[in-house]
Amino acid sequence: MMMKRLEAEITPQVLKEVRSFLKIESLKDMADFIGVSLNTYKNWELGRRPIPLWLQNFLTVVIKNVEIIEVGMVVRHYIAMFFKEPKVAERMREYYPHFDMEHIINFPMLDFLFQTFSAVPYSKIEGRLEDFLAGKFVEHTSLLRKKLEGVQN
Repeated sequence: MMMKRLEAEITPQVLKEVRSFLKIESLKDMADFIGVSLNTYKNWELGRRPIPLWLQNFLTVVIKNVEIIEVGMVVRHYIAMFFKEPKVAERMREYYPHFDMEHIINFPMLDFLFQTFSAVPYSKIEGRLEDFLAGKFVEHTSLLRKKLEGVQN
């Protein structure tokens, strides 16, 4: 009978990268986010105890969630840019006289959906698109997700 592995194959360094990526500064906040004691999380991140497989799987799902939210944010950004083009705005108003340009550009329902479906506090990811557009280094979610998934069999 083959035993199923219970330990993750990720390193403590990957845990640190995930914590940094999620903009969770303290070990305590990360432990609270995961739902474990500070000592438990600290032992994982410092390499004193093996990282459980469930944590690797949990973090993979969280990073996938952030990736989905980011894609939605990018799509909204480019749609807003499209509708801000004078010719597009003019044509929309011509064909749809009651067209509310500000509502389409800001689309508050998307903010509600992003905040509702975000697995991490939305405030931790909402600035990532702005950072990217400003040319600041932002690690892409798919790279971190591959680090988490790539080590799984």
